[in-house]
Parts: sequence; structure tokens; C-alpha cells
Amino acid sequence: MHEVAVAQSILDMAADVAKQNNAVKITRINLRLGAHACINPDSLEFAFSCLSQDGIADGAKLWITQVDGDPFGLEIESIEVDD
Repeated sequence: MHEVAVAQSILDMAADVAKQNNAVKITRINLRLGAHACINPDSLEFAFSCLSQDGIADGAKLWITQVDGDPFGLEIESIEVDD
């Protein structure tokens, strides 16, 4: 289940950006996921919720929008934080 590795990468990148901007809490991460990226959105959300416990993104929502424009892509569109 490679969604765990993908979720960890998303969490690591978001945490780095949040810390660089002096944020104390990540509340939401908006993703764009290609329709043929071979990533199960439900599995990705579950892995993210497990991995983010007790960290800067604990309780954060992973908002996934599936797109056709880049069929194999995965992109962090935005990160919402609390200062």
C-alpha cells in the first residue's frame, strides 16, 4: 500500500512549509490528484490521519480533488494553517 509513503511525503512537505512560516497547526491540505495516479483517495486519507496524529497536522483535513488535466499527477494545491 504505497498510499502510506505518499501520505508521509505530503505530511513532511506540509510540515516543513508550515514551520518555515511559523505556523503552529495545519488545519487542511488541499490536493489535486490525477484520475489515473493509481492512488486510492480513501486509503490516502486513512494513512494521512494515522500518520498525522500527535503532530502539527493532527486533526487536519486532507481535501482531495480528482482532476483529468494531469491524469497521473499529485500536487499540493494549498496548505491552511493556524498561526
